[in-house]
Amino acid sequence: VTDTLASKYVAEKLKLTAAQKTAIAEISTDSRAKRSKIYGTLRNADEKKRTEARKQLGEISAKADEAALKQLTKEQKKAFEKMKGKKFEIKRTPRTRTTT
Repeated sequence: VTDTLASKYVAEKLKLTAAQKTAIAEISTDSRAKRSKIYGTLRNADEKKRTEARKQLGEISAKADEAALKQLTKEQKKAFEKMKGKKFEIKRTPRTRTTT
């Protein structure tokens, strides 16, 4: 959500103010830096560490999304929900790591 709100197209459609764009960009940059730090620990991590990292990444994204959405007015939130369309879920199967 945060990176989507930061995109030029969405910002124009929602008529975000300069202050809103700046705030969302800061939230996005901060979130990206936190996620990058975690990704850097995953290269040789075992499954337990990877699972914990996925949990942390999800929490970071959720907090950033919440903060970014707080920057929107009620009308902008309504328009954004309409832009997103109907919600759907993708079933993901866990990856397994094989060694040869």
